[in-house]
Amino acid sequence: MVALDAPVGGDGAVSVEIAVVRDTVSGKLYLNARAEGGSWSDLGAIALSLDDGYSSDGSYRYGDTTVVVPLPAASEDEDEDAS
Repeated sequence: MVALDAPVGGDGAVSVEIAVVRDTVSGKLYLNARAEGGSWSDLGAIALSLDDGYSSDGSYRYGDTTVVVPLPAASEDEDEDAS
């Protein structure tokens, strides 16, 4: 699992956790993402296809995937800090 900071409004950011998993039977790859501390089931597992091309030396396949992660609403404390 990897945590990334995603920008949200103004100078704010929220941490998004990302995991790539492989099905042990089919070998297919799936991407999971959630807001930090959220539920993995909010987004579900997204099939990760690697059909957009190969690296310049041919060693790696890649896929271009966009994921929209539901983020928690700002708390009242955060709203007051922004004022």
